[in-house]
Formats: sequence, C-alpha cells, structure tokens
Amino acid sequence: MAFSLATSQWRYVVPGAVGAAWSLRMALDQSYPVVLESTVGLFLLLVALAIYLKGREKNLLLWNDDTGILATVKPLTVEACAARLMTSVPLGIDLSYSAGRVLEAMTIRFNGEKNAELRFFVCRPLGRGVTRVGMMVVRQAPNMRRLASVVEKLSERVLEDVMVLESALRAAYAHMPIARAELDDITLINSGGVDFIGN
Repeated sequence: MAFSLATSQWRYVVPGAVGAAWSLRMALDQSYPVVLESTVGLFLLLVALAIYLKGREKNLLLWNDDTGILATVKPLTVEACAARLMTSVPLGIDLSYSAGRVLEAMTIRFNGEKNAELRFFVCRPLGRGVTRVGMMVVRQAPNMRRLASVVEKLSERVLEDVMVLESALRAAYAHMPIARAELDDITLINSGGVDFIGN
C-alpha cells in the first residue's frame, strides 16, 4: 500500500529535512564554525515556523454593542473600527463636494497619528441587501501580551474618532440621515462588500 503526502503537508517536509541535516551535521562535526552555523540555522528555522503558524491563526472578532466598535485581533496586530452610514442617499447626488469638510475635520483629528485611517466605502451586495454608503475610522496597534488593555485603549480612541466623524458628517450632509453601522454592516464592509446570496 502506497502513502502520499497531502499538498498541505509538503510545506513541513523541507524545513524538517533542513533541520535534520543541520542537527546531523552538528552531531558529526563538533568544530566551532559548524556548531555556530547549525545553531543559528536551527534557531532561524524555528522562528520562521513560529511566525508561519502564528499567521495561520484565525482572527478573533470582539464586538461592543454599546459603542458599535468592532475589534479584530490578528496574529500580529489589533484593529478597532467603527463606521457611520449615510442612509437615504438620493440617486445621482455628488457626495465629494461636502466630503472635503469631513476630510478636513478628520485630518485635524488624525494629525501626527501613524496607525489611524479614514475609509470611505460603498458596498452594494450581490444579494437583496441594501447598498451601504459611509465612512469608517480604523486604528491599529501591535498585538501585545496585555490584549485586554490594548483593545480597551484602541476602543477609547476609536470612540472619540467616530464621534468627531459623526459630527462632521451631520454638519456636511445636514439633510441626510446619519446612522451607526452595526456588526453585520461592518463585517460586510471589511469583507470588501462580499455577501451571500439568499436562496
């Protein structure tokens, strides 16, 4: 009976063979340069494997229903976001003219900030869902050991950002209703507008 490796298992064969070769070489030749080279090689191989396995972990989503903030815990970063929807957008309206005022307000808010973004989105799902138009504030931070405090600090900053955004949107689009984006809205926006078509 013949056995074959699945495609997903081949990625472990080469690092395993390289690691075994370095270990065997180190066992057979005890000279300082060989031991040093093999030790450094094995260390780098283990670091690369750890980063690879960490990158394959699934993202953890944390939703705060009170504030409307979604925190996404990724292997190396934590991202918090909140959005506001411009509901009842008339067909053919030019949103870009008044958007300058919103951008100006958010530029002042984000001045000097490295890991803060303002995103404009238009999501038109393939299914029967409504088109979503609005803006989203996003902040990122490294995924440190104290995950709870990182998420809390990011959420506080994003809450302040989204209040400034909502105020700017209401001032710029005075005759248009502005609503808070809920969890299903934000997940649809973050997925690039990909939605499932109902049966």
